[in-house]
Amino acid sequence: MKKRVVFYGAAVLVAGVAGGCVTRPFQPASLVEAPPAGQALVNFHRPANGGGFLWDGPRYLGFLANDSLLQVATVPGEHFYVLRIAATGWMHTYVIHANVAAGGVYDVVLTTTGFGFATDFHFGPVRAGDVELRAKLEHWQRNEDPVALSPEWVSRNARWLDEERAAIEGVIIDLRAGKPRKVDFTEMLAGDRRGAR
Repeated sequence: MKKRVVFYGAAVLVAGVAGGCVTRPFQPASLVEAPPAGQALVNFHRPANGGGFLWDGPRYLGFLANDSLLQVATVPGEHFYVLRIAATGWMHTYVIHANVAAGGVYDVVLTTTGFGFATDFHFGPVRAGDVELRAKLEHWQRNEDPVALSPEWVSRNARWLDEERAAIEGVIIDLRAGKPRKVDFTEMLAGDRRGAR
């Protein structure tokens, strides 16, 4: 499905979370090869520098760090994966409206082009027919460090996360209602799982 851009205006300073950032927002994890029974597995890849805060609707999933792999086992059906990236004094919002199937393994990647103030972020699914990106998956996972949510960081930053949660819920409500918001929006279909053609 073709990616489209809808408009959303929100400014959040990077310093908004600085007061609690004594610990890293992620911790090491073990690689998961397949989802638990009746669930789907979504792999979020960040094969370069930069990162952001990842949500599944109002549920905070963790921080997608440099050269990292954040894996999320989830229930089948509809999800709104929201990535918030602090850059140039603003919190940029990227949304994937996903539909995942039980037993499926899905891949999402955050990449960048440009540098500094000209950096452009791209957050989207690796689609079933995207031969070029699918060919890179093995290389990415070989060089990525699996990471997971850091409960200590979450506890230290609970107030900021509550503010972010409210903002994200507002974004999703408006997207469902067809109201204009400035977010980068795309979709991931159930058929975009690994092994599909």
